[in-house]
This record gives sequence, C-alpha cells and structure tokens, in this order.
Amino acid sequence: MIRIAICDDEPIALQMLSEHITRALAGQELSVSCFSSGSALRESLLSNHSFDVLFLDINMPDVNGIYLARHIRPLLGDALLIFVSSQDDAVFDSFAAEPFRFLRKSRLDAELPQLSRDLLVKLQERGEQHLSLRYRKSFIRVDPLRILYLESKGKVQEIHLFEQLIEVNYRMKELETLLEPYGFLKPHNSFLVNYRFISSIRPTELVLDGGIRLPVSKHRLKETKEQYLNLISEL
Repeated sequence: MIRIAICDDEPIALQMLSEHITRALAGQELSVSCFSSGSALRESLLSNHSFDVLFLDINMPDVNGIYLARHIRPLLGDALLIFVSSQDDAVFDSFAAEPFRFLRKSRLDAELPQLSRDLLVKLQERGEQHLSLRYRKSFIRVDPLRILYLESKGKVQEIHLFEQLIEVNYRMKELETLLEPYGFLKPHNSFLVNYRFISSIRPTELVLDGGIRLPVSKHRLKETKEQYLNLISEL
C-alpha cells in the first residue's frame, strides 16, 4: 500500500488534488490522508503516523510549506516530498527543502501522469511496490519492472517475466491501466511491452533484449516510436 498525505489549506484544492492523485495512480492500493493545515500534518507525524509520499502546498496561511518541510524533515523519514503551488516561480525557493518534485496546480493533468510513473519507479527501487493480481483462487505479487511484455489470449492474459510465465484472467484494458505508470507501450492490440527491454523498433516489429520479436501494428508505429523516445529521454 502507498501511504499518501496531502496538505493544502483550501478545501476545494485539497479535494481536487486528492481526486487527481487517485486517478493518476489508478490500480494501486492507496491510503490517502488529507490535512487542511501544516499544524495538523505536524501533529499527525508527531503521533507516529508515517507516509510514503507527501504532497505539500507551499502557500498556506498558518505556515509556509517550505519552512514547514524543513522543520518536519526529521519526521518524514524517507518519504518523497512533492511541493504543490499555483506560483511557478516558487520552485526555486523549494530546493532548500530537498523535494522529490515540484507540481504546478495549473498543470495537474499534464504533470501528474509522469510524476506518478517516477514515484512508482522510486518506490519500486526501494522494494516497496508490487502489483497484487488475482491469480487462480488467490493473489500473486508481481514486480512490474521485471515484466518483459504481456500477450492477450482472449480472456486470458499472459504475463512474461524474466523467470516465468503467468496467466491471469483479466481484460487487457485492466492491465493496461495498471501498468501505464510503469512505462508500458501498446504496439499492437494483443501486446503491452515494457519499454526498458526494447532494443530496436522496426517497421513491422519490436526487438526486445534476448532477441524476442513482437509485432507492431502499422497504425501504432509512429505513436510507439514517439512514446518510446519520450520515456528514454526522461531517464
């Protein structure tokens, strides 16, 4: 579970942030706590509540978000701090608190998808984040960064990992939503591919590490190339 705290003094902004973040991280198991003041957040931390990710508004009447972050940093542990502001130039002042990212309120829809991918990858690097998928009559935890690709076989979806093949009863669209934050491309209606293992993109196929070849639909070729270039440019 990803434990998220959001702190913003404006009720409308707090609700909007919560909805946007929940949507951007669709498919993840989340616990979202909302705080309308810096003092309420600080009291929660002092009561030994911990979070994996903190979205903190910079401009609050009771205390400046940057000032607050610098003073509660010892209470945050290794939580990822994201400053949120309606003032774009506030990003320069935020560096002193060593945030993970800076998020502009005016650009939530544009910036949250990439931010969510970065968050999940960072949490994954810490060994904290896996997908929990229904598997037969129970659940199985899958490391999304170890998935090479997925292939749709009707009602059954094959998940090809480094060391094994897993068959799950999901719709391809469901898995596409779950894996979107991790950088999976859809070069063909029947395939989702982890961009990290693509070695080349050819007119009719993708070549993955190890020589695996997967088809690329003609009408998806341009989009697949653009998405791949965007993802590798962010490394």
